[in-house]
Amino acid sequence: MTDAKTLLLEFLAAVTRGQNAAALFAEDGAVELPFLHSLGIPWRHRGRQAISELQASLAGLYLDFAFKPEDTHVLIDTPEQVFAEYMAHPTAGRPGAPSITCLLAVSWPRTARSSCCGSL
Repeated sequence: MTDAKTLLLEFLAAVTRGQNAAALFAEDGAVELPFLHSLGIPWRHRGRQAISELQASLAGLYLDFAFKPEDTHVLIDTPEQVFAEYMAHPTAGRPGAPSITCLLAVSWPRTARSSCCGSL
């Protein structure tokens, strides 16, 4: 079984490289991004298909969206869960689109794939 920190870092790397981050989740895994509500986008996405669609839609909102290892700070790290703060410095892809700068994540792996990994 992969530990929580490894899953979170693999998730951030997959997002940065434009790879399918949803593949890291269990079939019933979920991403929760409450700030999306302010953009008129549902904040909870459950299942690999929904997570993949979310990743694609966010790639259209923010150009050069990436997480650098030096901007990722793990605050709590146990085999069962991780709590981390990470920064992104994207360029808004459309006029008026807000820029995300600081996110927090909690991950609880249930199997070799993450059952829940999201930003708060």
